[in-house]
Amino acid sequence: MIRQEIAKILPGLANLPATCYHCLVAFSSDSLPLIGAIMNFDRVHIFSGFSNPLVFIPPLAKRFADFITGKPDPIITQLSPSRLISSIR
Repeated sequence: MIRQEIAKILPGLANLPATCYHCLVAFSSDSLPLIGAIMNFDRVHIFSGFSNPLVFIPPLAKRFADFITGKPDPIITQLSPSRLISSIR
């Protein structure tokens, strides 16, 4: 399936040997990443849901590492998965 779709756009690649993979991608209902502790699970955190990982992950990864070791961070706090709990109830 991936090879067929690529061939539509870049036909020169259609017959090159390759191994193709695909994976599911998840996004939050507000289109912001989910970063922080998972409620009711001790020491379990999430760092997922990035719409553009190459832009967002590098600066947020350092902030997240500092955050989970105890340094307060207002940006990471705003991206907590708990922000979505009120919209579920």
